[in-house]
Amino acid sequence: MSEQQLKNQNNDNNDTYIINNVDAPSSSSKLVQTNNKNYETFEPSNSNIEQQPLLDSYVAMPSFGHVHYSQRAPWLRAAILGLNDGLVSTSSTMLGVGGGSSESKAMFIAGVAALVAGSLAMACGEFVSVSSQKDAEKADLAKEREEHLKGPLHRQKELEELRNIYIEKGLTPELATEVAQQLTTDNIEEVVKIHARDELGINVNSLANPLQAAVVSAFTFFSGGIIPFLSCSFIDDFYTKVCILVIVSCILLFLFGTIGAVLGGAPILKASMRVLIGGIIAMGGSFGIGKLFN
Repeated sequence: MSEQQLKNQNNDNNDTYIINNVDAPSSSSKLVQTNNKNYETFEPSNSNIEQQPLLDSYVAMPSFGHVHYSQRAPWLRAAILGLNDGLVSTSSTMLGVGGGSSESKAMFIAGVAALVAGSLAMACGEFVSVSSQKDAEKADLAKEREEHLKGPLHRQKELEELRNIYIEKGLTPELATEVAQQLTTDNIEEVVKIHARDELGINVNSLANPLQAAVVSAFTFFSGGIIPFLSCSFIDDFYTKVCILVIVSCILLFLFGTIGAVLGGAPILKASMRVLIGGIIAMGGSFGIGKLFN
């Protein structure tokens, strides 16, 4: 790579920049004037000389960007739902049984039952739900693929649909037509992926995994319920057990609300109090119902 020499000479308001290729065997000059500035460059006239990028001439620019909280919405919602569900369900069940029997052993058994039954129920429910969603997505993909395989007329219709989508997004009709035509290739599977993404909102490369969703739901439910359960399970005095269970549950509810607010970019106090008040209502209602049957 030839050595570059940059000379900057300021004459009143008229700046002259000379870029000189010192090592070039022969060169030609070119003068460019822009905004009262003269740019004189000497370029190699030999076309066989290998052109290499001048890495040291690039100025490092700062990286600009911001966090997109909405991209966290699916997994964040599932995680917070599982944790809160496990915490509130386990605590409320233990308080409800305790309010009805006033026995520590009964509360312990109720806590175990709530943890096991709740985790399995969450896993089964999530597996069925995500499986249904995946089946619907596969059916849409199969229908889209079938339309493209019917022939040129149907493919033209699909191209028009894609074009109209891009027009609705703000492209001019001419540009939308060009983009749709560029994306419509002879590879049917690639075209189906594009239509699935832009027309149906389905990402073919990241379809939902029912088994993974079931395991995550069961784990988050169990994680949310095990802490309040262990905090009071080995305390014999009934009222002490109830007080500790309520205090620990309220602290965790506020903590889960805070974590969800930070990750989701929401106001911390508002989100935390919303989760806390909801949990208190559930636990208080369960304990009150138990007392009615005592």
